[in-house]
Amino acid sequence: MTPIKCRKILIIDDECDLADVLALRLRAAGDFEVATAMDGQEGMEKTGSFKPDIILLDIAMPRMDGWEFCRRLRADPATRNIPVVIMTAWLSNAVHKEAASARFSRLLFKPFDPNELVLLLRSDSLMNPSGA
Repeated sequence: MTPIKCRKILIIDDECDLADVLALRLRAAGDFEVATAMDGQEGMEKTGSFKPDIILLDIAMPRMDGWEFCRRLRADPATRNIPVVIMTAWLSNAVHKEAASARFSRLLFKPFDPNELVLLLRSDSLMNPSGA
């Protein structure tokens, strides 16, 4: 049996309680190293230092929202291929349109099942753009 590679997950969400609960759940799963950021600006800084394999990203945040974060992430050759899972409570055509232009890997609508998130983050489909 092949061991599961420990994946580095960066959670960027200004809802501190949600970010903390997700981080605890992922750490408890045993195969994730997790860091958190409270907005896009802090997320950019942590992306550079933490070097995540996958980013969980909220949209509506202070200082730098999720859309601007994605634009900057995709503009940098060092980070443009990091899979991004957008987490949002907004359900609208505008969100879908903006999300598509941000080249995200998955779109999760809050609230979502943390167990399903663990399965998604363990799957190779996020790491392989053709599987998205």
